[in-house]
Amino acid sequence: MKQISPVSLYQADLSHSPGRDPACAARLIFHVDMDAFFAALEVASDPRLEGLPIMVCGLPEHRSVVSCASYPARRFGVRAGMPVMQARRLCPEGIFITGDMHKYEYYSVLMLGLLESFSPLVEPVSVDEAWLDMGPWPEADLEPARCQALAINR
Repeated sequence: MKQISPVSLYQADLSHSPGRDPACAARLIFHVDMDAFFAALEVASDPRLEGLPIMVCGLPEHRSVVSCASYPARRFGVRAGMPVMQARRLCPEGIFITGDMHKYEYYSVLMLGLLESFSPLVEPVSVDEAWLDMGPWPEADLEPARCQALAINR
Protein backbone atom coordinates (compact mmCIF):
# COMPACT_ATOMS: atom_id res chain seq x y z
CA MET A 1 0.00 0.00 0.00
CA LYS A 2 1.17 3.52 -0.66
CA GLN A 3 0.05 6.73 1.02
CA ILE A 4 -1.44 9.07 -1.55
CA SER A 5 -2.55 12.02 0.56
CA PRO A 6 -1.65 13.75 3.82
CA VAL A 7 -5.08 12.76 5.20
CA SER A 8 -4.01 9.12 5.55
CA LEU A 9 -5.65 7.80 2.45
CA TYR A 10 -4.08 4.56 1.16
CA GLN A 11 -4.47 2.61 -2.04
CA ALA A 12 -3.92 -1.15 -2.10
CA ASP A 13 -2.88 -2.45 -5.53
CA LEU A 14 -5.32 -5.14 -6.66
CA SER A 15 -4.04 -5.40 -10.20
CA HIS A 16 -2.91 -9.00 -9.65
CA SER A 17 -6.03 -10.13 -7.74
CA PRO A 18 -8.07 -12.80 -9.54
CA GLY A 19 -11.63 -11.77 -10.39
CA ARG A 20 -11.09 -8.07 -9.74
CA ASP A 21 -13.25 -5.44 -11.40
CA PRO A 22 -11.14 -4.01 -14.25
CA ALA A 23 -12.57 -0.53 -13.57
CA CYS A 24 -11.36 -0.64 -9.97
CA ALA A 25 -7.70 -1.62 -9.84
CA ALA A 26 -7.35 -0.42 -6.27
CA ARG A 27 -9.03 -0.86 -2.91
CA LEU A 28 -9.21 2.32 -0.90
CA ILE A 29 -8.19 2.20 2.77
CA PHE A 30 -8.44 5.10 5.22
CA HIS A 31 -6.30 5.24 8.34
CA VAL A 32 -7.82 7.36 11.13
CA ASP A 33 -5.59 8.28 14.07
CA MET A 34 -7.06 10.69 16.59
CA ASP A 35 -3.78 12.37 17.48
CA ALA A 36 -3.68 13.79 21.03
CA PHE A 37 -7.09 12.16 21.61
CA PHE A 38 -6.89 12.01 25.43
CA ALA A 39 -5.65 15.60 25.71
CA ALA A 40 -8.32 16.83 23.28
CA LEU A 41 -11.02 15.15 25.37
CA GLU A 42 -9.66 16.77 28.52
CA VAL A 43 -9.83 20.19 26.82
CA ALA A 44 -13.39 19.45 25.66
CA SER A 45 -14.28 18.61 29.27
CA ASP A 46 -12.61 21.77 30.60
CA PRO A 47 -12.21 24.54 27.98
CA ARG A 48 -9.94 26.48 30.38
CA LEU A 49 -7.23 23.99 29.36
CA GLU A 50 -7.30 25.17 25.72
CA GLY A 51 -3.81 26.08 24.51
CA LEU A 52 -2.09 24.88 27.68
CA PRO A 53 0.60 22.18 27.91
CA ILE A 54 -1.38 19.14 29.08
CA MET A 55 0.04 15.73 29.83
CA VAL A 56 -2.35 12.84 30.44
CA CYS A 57 -0.70 10.16 32.57
CA GLY A 58 -1.15 7.74 35.43
CA LEU A 59 -1.02 9.18 38.92
CA PRO A 60 1.45 12.07 38.42
CA GLU A 61 2.77 11.89 41.98
CA HIS A 62 3.81 8.26 41.43
CA ARG A 63 6.21 6.70 38.98
CA SER A 64 4.26 6.99 35.73
CA VAL A 65 4.57 7.75 32.02
CA VAL A 66 2.89 10.29 29.78
CA SER A 67 0.06 8.61 27.83
CA CYS A 68 -0.69 11.66 25.72
CA ALA A 69 0.79 15.15 25.35
CA SER A 70 -1.14 18.10 23.92
CA TYR A 71 0.46 20.04 21.08
CA PRO A 72 1.53 22.88 23.41
CA ALA A 73 3.27 20.27 25.63
CA ARG A 74 4.97 18.75 22.60
CA ARG A 75 6.62 22.12 21.89
CA PHE A 76 8.58 21.57 25.13
CA GLY A 77 9.74 18.16 23.88
CA VAL A 78 7.22 16.11 25.87
CA ARG A 79 6.17 12.87 24.14
CA ALA A 80 3.91 9.90 24.89
CA GLY A 81 5.78 7.14 26.69
CA MET A 82 8.10 9.58 28.43
CA PRO A 83 8.49 9.26 32.22
CA VAL A 84 6.46 11.92 34.04
CA MET A 85 9.56 13.08 35.94
CA GLN A 86 11.33 13.81 32.65
CA ALA A 87 8.22 15.57 31.28
CA ARG A 88 8.12 17.71 34.46
CA ARG A 89 11.74 18.77 33.89
CA LEU A 90 11.01 19.69 30.26
CA CYS A 91 7.74 21.46 31.03
CA PRO A 92 7.55 22.51 34.69
CA GLU A 93 4.42 24.63 34.12
CA GLY A 94 2.67 21.72 32.44
CA ILE A 95 -0.66 20.42 33.66
CA PHE A 96 -0.56 16.72 34.54
CA ILE A 97 -3.95 15.04 34.41
CA THR A 98 -4.68 11.52 35.60
CA GLY A 99 -6.19 9.69 32.65
CA ASP A 100 -9.86 8.66 32.65
CA MET A 101 -10.09 5.50 30.54
CA HIS A 102 -13.86 5.27 31.00
CA LYS A 103 -14.25 8.69 29.35
CA TYR A 104 -11.79 7.83 26.55
CA GLU A 105 -13.49 4.47 25.84
CA TYR A 106 -16.92 6.14 25.78
CA TYR A 107 -15.80 8.71 23.19
CA SER A 108 -13.91 6.03 21.27
CA VAL A 109 -17.17 4.09 20.81
CA LEU A 110 -18.83 7.30 19.58
CA MET A 111 -15.93 7.85 17.16
CA LEU A 112 -16.23 4.29 15.80
CA GLY A 113 -19.96 4.83 15.29
CA LEU A 114 -19.20 7.96 13.30
CA LEU A 115 -16.63 6.10 11.21
CA GLU A 116 -19.19 3.37 10.48
CA SER A 117 -21.31 6.05 8.81
CA PHE A 118 -18.54 6.26 6.19
CA SER A 119 -17.88 2.51 5.84
CA PRO A 120 -19.33 -0.64 7.41
CA LEU A 121 -15.83 -2.15 7.36
CA VAL A 122 -14.11 -0.47 10.34
CA GLU A 123 -11.18 -2.18 12.04
CA PRO A 124 -10.33 -0.56 15.38
CA VAL A 125 -6.62 -0.68 16.21
CA SER A 126 -6.77 1.06 19.59
CA VAL A 127 -8.99 3.45 21.53
CA ASP A 128 -8.00 6.30 19.17
CA GLU A 129 -7.15 4.61 15.88
CA ALA A 130 -8.91 2.60 13.16
CA TRP A 131 -8.70 1.46 9.53
CA LEU A 132 -11.67 1.90 7.18
CA ASP A 133 -12.05 -0.22 4.07
CA MET A 134 -13.77 2.01 1.56
CA GLY A 135 -13.95 -0.81 -1.00
CA PRO A 136 -12.82 -0.98 -4.61
CA TRP A 137 -12.14 2.46 -6.01
CA PRO A 138 -11.36 3.62 -9.54
CA GLU A 139 -7.69 4.64 -9.58
CA ALA A 140 -8.40 7.53 -11.90
CA ASP A 141 -10.91 9.24 -9.61
CA LEU A 142 -9.48 9.82 -6.12
CA GLU A 143 -10.86 13.32 -5.57
CA PRO A 144 -14.16 12.08 -4.03
CA ALA A 145 -12.10 9.88 -1.69
CA ARG A 146 -10.04 12.87 -0.60
CA CYS A 147 -13.27 14.76 0.11
CA GLN A 148 -14.53 11.87 2.28
CA ALA A 149 -11.20 11.75 4.14
CA LEU A 150 -11.45 15.49 4.81
CA ALA A 151 -15.01 15.03 6.09
CA ILE A 152 -13.77 12.40 8.55
CA ASN A 153 -10.99 14.74 9.69
CA ARG A 154 -13.56 17.37 10.60
